[in-house]
Amino acid sequence: MSLNKKLSFGGNMNNFADQKIAAAMQMAGKVLPAEVVSQSGKMVTVTFLLRDIPYTLPQLTIPLFGPQYIRYPMQKGDKGIVIPADTYLGG
Repeated sequence: MSLNKKLSFGGNMNNFADQKIAAAMQMAGKVLPAEVVSQSGKMVTVTFLLRDIPYTLPQLTIPLFGPQYIRYPMQKGDKGIVIPADTYLGG
């Protein structure tokens, strides 16, 4: 076997790490554009504004993030973004 067909250990480990990082990034949440469908207190139901995808995302009811004593004016049809988070902010 010629030398150019042999794979080095360092090259294999680098490719392995690249593949693992790419797989982990695919599993991470994405920031998506959305539109408000309805609001109930600090909870809003949104629909995602994505085009050219092979599947339909469901409407989600999510908490509205912001300071405790500030109420943002929010109504049906407002556009914004949905930011994924895995932090517990409760007591």
